[in-house]
Amino acid sequence: MKLDQSVVARLRRPIVQVWEHIACDAAEMCGNDNEGAIELCFDANRLSTIAGDQEAEDIVRSIVADNDYDEVLSFLSQHIPLV
Repeated sequence: MKLDQSVVARLRRPIVQVWEHIACDAAEMCGNDNEGAIELCFDANRLSTIAGDQEAEDIVRSIVADNDYDEVLSFLSQHIPLV
């Protein structure tokens, strides 16, 4: 799967939803590291367990399989500001 604006549009809501849920505990750990914040949203299947969005979880698996993991974090971090 390509990294493009359709991926950003589809993942924005569940990522923000997870971040809003974990930010009180995770914000200090991330500081100003938006990539780290996005990575925490992916970690431990939070997109499906917290946001209730298995499709978003599957999309992340697909884009990570087709692209470098750091590239995925960088791309999404540029388009989905959390911190």
